[in-house]
Amino acid sequence: MNNKHYVFLLKDEIIVPQCLEDKECGEVISSLLYQGFVVSNVHILSEGTEEALKKYQMNKNKYSNDFFGMNISAVVC
Repeated sequence: MNNKHYVFLLKDEIIVPQCLEDKECGEVISSLLYQGFVVSNVHILSEGTEEALKKYQMNKNKYSNDFFGMNISAVVC
């Protein structure tokens, strides 16, 4: 099992999962922050992006305080 550490960036109804082990991770996060995204306080270990996003969505009620009242429905992968 080769789990990687994922964080999630949120804006309006958009969720962007980001693997912290990706070579361009810093550039991606920096760019999204510049565009008004916020980094979620949720971090997930997963084998891949799709699995990380599924875990996040399956447990989004647990993370409801993380949404700052946002109704998140769109996903960017």
